[in-house]
Amino acid sequence: MLILRGAPALSDFRLQKLAQKLEKAVDRPVAIYAEFMLSFPIIRTT
Repeated sequence: MLILRGAPALSDFRLQKLAQKLEKAVDRPVAIYAEFMLSFPIIRTT
């Protein structure tokens, strides 16, 4: 299986908004990052 990293899944604005909500919920600073992943099956033929 070939796995490639993709583009960030969330914009900077959405990351900041989510981080603020999580920081309130857990009462400590948080860091968040999310990205898309692309996967392709590798088929070998002989």
